[in-house]
Amino acid sequence: MMANIGVIFDMDGVLAYNNEYHLIAWRQFCQKYKLQTTDQELVSHFGMNNRDYFDFLFHQKFAEEQVRQMGDEKEELYRIAYKPHLKQPDGLLNLLKDIKSHHIKIGLASAAPIKNVDFILDGLNIREYFDSLLYEGKVVHLKPHPEIYLKSANALGLIASKCVVFEDSDNGIKSALSAGCKVIAVASYQPRDHYLGMKVICNFNEVCYADLLKLIE
Repeated sequence: MMANIGVIFDMDGVLAYNNEYHLIAWRQFCQKYKLQTTDQELVSHFGMNNRDYFDFLFHQKFAEEQVRQMGDEKEELYRIAYKPHLKQPDGLLNLLKDIKSHHIKIGLASAAPIKNVDFILDGLNIREYFDSLLYEGKVVHLKPHPEIYLKSANALGLIASKCVVFEDSDNGIKSALSAGCKVIAVASYQPRDHYLGMKVICNFNEVCYADLLKLIE
């Protein structure tokens, strides 16, 4: 019998520890277009959609087709840089199997383009575990707006308060909490002894189905 809860994963920084490779791609992109910026500036704007990111980099507005072309270019640089290093985070596969053994639905909620989603899910060989996918173009408002987690819960046939979200970023955590989800913070890039009283993990070996059920109950 299927339990009346769902589990939703963010992608970048949760399923894939890939921020370093996004940074490499942005460096290469900026070098090509002779854009002067620092790593700190690049990282501080992570989480923006590509249109806003290009506005920040070039200090001008672009037509939709230009945004799409430059976005495809940058994401291709990222996938090339990350592909040799793509691997499952510790404990992820065991957790996915544990969740599925209890007939729990699993969703992915990411602002990444579909090519990046396919790249991660197929590269890690975990697509079969996901019942719903939300990605760039499927939502209007980016995190910290709650839209993506409200829609993801709905796609699983659940209300948000019955879903546990794995998130790593402050904006992602705020998004999930605002939607009414329970959250487990993944300390993949920044140490978190605690975060608003929620459970914090360094890797997926530190959590199991029973922990998810306790959060909902």
